[in-house]
Amino acid sequence: MISRAMKVNVYTLNGGELGNELVSSDRRFSLIVSRNGDFVRSFLGLLGVK
Repeated sequence: MISRAMKVNVYTLNGGELGNELVSSDRRFSLIVSRNGDFVRSFLGLLGVK
């Protein structure tokens, strides 16, 4: 995954970190991509995700 090579974390909108799932055109994910974990937690908090 390109984001891992760039040391960027990728999270789904349910708050879980996107792992090594095979991404295909059959499955869709809404993602948050950030190097800043505090930002991700704040953003998910605004969405009501714990």
